[in-house]
Amino acid sequence: MGLIRWLFFKKKHCVYTAFGTESYYQAASRLSAAGISYEAKLKLTASIYDTSVHAIDQFVRKSIVDTTQYDFFVAKEDIYRAQQALRH
Repeated sequence: MGLIRWLFFKKKHCVYTAFGTESYYQAASRLSAAGISYEAKLKLTASIYDTSVHAIDQFVRKSIVDTTQYDFFVAKEDIYRAQQALRH
């Protein structure tokens, strides 16, 4: 955990890590539906894609792996509720 987050942010407890935008939207909607305030931090953006393959380019684009990482942070008093919301 970064020093700045520890010192200045109220929501400093990481309750979930999502990989890819689909997983991000699922987690965000579950937390919002439960009425839990959260902060999401984009940690890593990378895609696995070989640009040297042109003959089957249309098939390769479908197999791009989204490895974007999102960490969801909540306040200490919301940890249990957030874990319950994400579990269901």
